[in-house]
Amino acid sequence: MDCFIYPKKIDKDLESHYQDFIDTLKYMKKKGEFKSFEVLKEDEVMLDSQTKAKRALFRITNKSVPYYSVAYLADLGDKYFKVRISNALEDRFLHSDLGWNATRELYTAVKRARKPLPTPANKPQ
Repeated sequence: MDCFIYPKKIDKDLESHYQDFIDTLKYMKKKGEFKSFEVLKEDEVMLDSQTKAKRALFRITNKSVPYYSVAYLADLGDKYFKVRISNALEDRFLHSDLGWNATRELYTAVKRARKPLPTPANKPQ
């Protein structure tokens, strides 16, 4: 599992950013970084009651190893949150939660950590 939290360098919505991510993977295939690349499923899930994430499941063969990979991409205010989980090419992965529970817990922890700590001036009463 890899998790990335990175600033928004240009003002793009989640859909545009997600499409750039997919296009980059397709470009890597075209340039020979992957022997094969196939998007198996794309959908949207809610990380919490307010946050939509784009999700994609891929089958990839890099220069020598085939694997499944699932990516979650969500808006995190002034940043993006991206998780990518890769697994051996075993069909049981396709019938699991695709790392959904771990991703949701990680998102919640990151979101909570971004809130300012209480100080005497903003401490809840």
